[in-house]
Amino acid sequence: MKRNEIVLKPTNCEGRLSLSPVLGGEGTGVLGRVSLVIFAALFLGVSSHRSLMAADNSTAPSPDAPTSLDISKPFGKLAPVTPESSPQNIDVAIQARLDYLHEHNLPGRVFIPAGHWQISRPLFMNGDRKEIVGAGVGQTFLEAADGYRAMPMINAGTRTEMEGRPLQPANRVRLTEPSARLLDDSVAGDRYGLRTYTEYPSDHFPAVGHQAAMAKDARPWAKGTTYKTNDVVALQAAALPGQLQAVCLAEHGSSDPTQPLKGADWKKFWVVKVPAHVQFFGDPLAAGAFDPATRRASNWAGMDQFTFDFAFAQNVEPKVYNGERMLCGPAMGDPSDFAQRIWALCMHENGDLTLSITLKEGGSKSVLLARNCSATGVYRVAVQVDFPTHSVQAWVRRPAENDFNRTCNDLKSIPQGGRFKEMELGYFIIAGGDGAPPCSNGRDTPPTDLTVCGLHTSAALRYADSERLLRRGGDATDDNFRYFTNDPGTMAFLPLTDNP
Repeated sequence: MKRNEIVLKPTNCEGRLSLSPVLGGEGTGVLGRVSLVIFAALFLGVSSHRSLMAADNSTAPSPDAPTSLDISKPFGKLAPVTPESSPQNIDVAIQARLDYLHEHNLPGRVFIPAGHWQISRPLFMNGDRKEIVGAGVGQTFLEAADGYRAMPMINAGTRTEMEGRPLQPANRVRLTEPSARLLDDSVAGDRYGLRTYTEYPSDHFPAVGHQAAMAKDARPWAKGTTYKTNDVVALQAAALPGQLQAVCLAEHGSSDPTQPLKGADWKKFWVVKVPAHVQFFGDPLAAGAFDPATRRASNWAGMDQFTFDFAFAQNVEPKVYNGERMLCGPAMGDPSDFAQRIWALCMHENGDLTLSITLKEGGSKSVLLARNCSATGVYRVAVQVDFPTHSVQAWVRRPAENDFNRTCNDLKSIPQGGRFKEMELGYFIIAGGDGAPPCSNGRDTPPTDLTVCGLHTSAALRYADSERLLRRGGDATDDNFRYFTNDPGTMAFLPLTDNP
């Protein structure tokens, strides 16, 4: 079976995925595919079009036969769409079919015929064994409509289920809650942050968490053992691709009824840590900036400037982690391997915040951005890399601070002619694990627990060379500009507008 290609045009960059087609024969290009690599779904939200979909559910679909749903054909009460349809109707048509596959636990594909198709909101692929496919090489183009050029295009992942039920969305945080705002007043409307950790059962979470209870080499639960409060055991859940940890809530002698996840009374004695990380595939967050010469993305190695704005709530002191913990960045393969990263923002157990950069010429550099980042609370970080001047600058606003201060002005780490390493078929990850494979996040140490409050990437320098964080023209900045503005050079940002 030959490899086919379909063009994905997210935001102001053009990404090109080259994947082997599945569930079909010659001439089918795979646009997006779900990979079962994470513990829980923590994306921009689960977009649902149940009221519009209204598919005929009188006969339960077969869970065994792959289902193919063509957006150019009628679907329930939805009319077929064409490349000339409105972006809103096109994204509803695609999302409704993805939701149908997920709700019925079906393997399948959403087929997009040849043509240039525009959408106005991200697509969400929940669950495994699903894909979006096109008509073949150079025939199907999916792109963001005008006015939506900085949105992530496709978000894919799996939902964690415990005892046959999806976990409750305890990991969503309203960032603009009037009584407890995490973003400033410049941000209008509701925004919802992504928390990368939860517990099950979540009766007392997040008011009470068990991140600090850990065991480097947790052993499996054993019948006939006396367990004490905060003892940790290793678990393997059938619905998850890695190992979990359970924390003992009360001293007891173990028996069948107290076995975590299986016994009738287990919730009286145990709570399960549920980690997650977010991955974006075939997306401008992963692909880099648009290159006018080649008219495609995957252009990290060709970038002269790069600005990264990140706001996150640190929900647990980093001293509970073991060494370095990756917060976010684009990677290929295992992000714990420096050679597989393009760049990574990292937190260390001593409170140091660093930026690791893998260079096109080989080797990697670690730049200290700030110290004293040990407290819990909201951090705002602006990082600016100017390769021609070998400059790395960072401005940080810690939880107790009222403004940004420049904490890094490094002119030595970037060598002459240095550039980012080239990205090839990688992904962007938020809240990485503590080792390989990434999905084992939390296997040996507590999972990374942060809440994403804002994320923006740019292929231009957004800030002036000054001690304060000012725009290039000297104007002051605010959260709306830093995280939600599509200014020149913008590669991507997370809207965070989907209501859970």
